[in-house]
Amino acid sequence: MSLLNWEVIAGSLASGLLLGGSLSLIALGLSISLGVMRLVNLAHGELLVCGAYLSDFLLNYFGIDPILGLLLVGAIVAVIALPFHRLLIAPLAGKGMEAPMMTMFGVSIILQNLLLLSFSADTRTIEASYATQPLALGSITVPKIYLIGFVVSVVLVWCVHMVVSRTAFGRELRASSADPGAAATLGVDVRRVHAITFA
Repeated sequence: MSLLNWEVIAGSLASGLLLGGSLSLIALGLSISLGVMRLVNLAHGELLVCGAYLSDFLLNYFGIDPILGLLLVGAIVAVIALPFHRLLIAPLAGKGMEAPMMTMFGVSIILQNLLLLSFSADTRTIEASYATQPLALGSITVPKIYLIGFVVSVVLVWCVHMVVSRTAFGRELRASSADPGAAATLGVDVRRVHAITFA
């Protein structure tokens, strides 16, 4: 096998690892919802897509870079998600996993169709210089956006870990996950914890 082929394989492996690190951030949100609320949030992907379109909107109309606007976009998507929890998920608390899961499945279908009607199914790319630039790591070339996404994901996962392990809310989160009834007896507002977790 030629050196060129090895470089292509190594570049593909490096790109896959970097992209996987970014996807782990998405998986973290799903796993926290499942671990704390026993909820399989089937609309998680659609809410992420809402965030992606919002980033595109902020870039095109206000010139806000998607990376710099990450916290703003996250806060806005959380505000969008909160009514779903309050109106659809909270009333189903304690009624098993099936009802909330099917409810979020319905929300997922509705959001998919609303997004299709609003933005069509055309592929869009972020018009930022780093979105399409390659990055040379020795003889290996990877997309720069993959490395940026990986670094951002590592930082955010570390921040989530610190919140869960070192803060009062983290203790409430762990207590609500272990035994919601006992946590409520001890004064933890389990519904508030679930709402923040869902958002």
